[in-house]
Amino acid sequence: MFVDSTFYGDNEMRQHFAKTRDVYDDLVLLLTISATLPLIQSAVLEPLLAEHYNEASAIEQQVEHLDRQLQLERESIVSEFAGLFYVCYE
Repeated sequence: MFVDSTFYGDNEMRQHFAKTRDVYDDLVLLLTISATLPLIQSAVLEPLLAEHYNEASAIEQQVEHLDRQLQLERESIVSEFAGLFYVCYE
């Protein structure tokens, strides 16, 4: 599109160009931030998620271990009670 040089004075053209350049720079900055934000978020969040996952796994393993111990203790108590019951009524 051709712009008649008499339509704008030199000063107005400079101001218009400066505003256009600022808008362009802001747009480039916005696009850069928009494009890199997911990468930044994943770089920050992935280690935290991995840490919490590891903690949860360790807790789950401990709960399973305690559950097995509890089951063994229950079986031991039942066996002991059955032995005592058998001795008492023999």
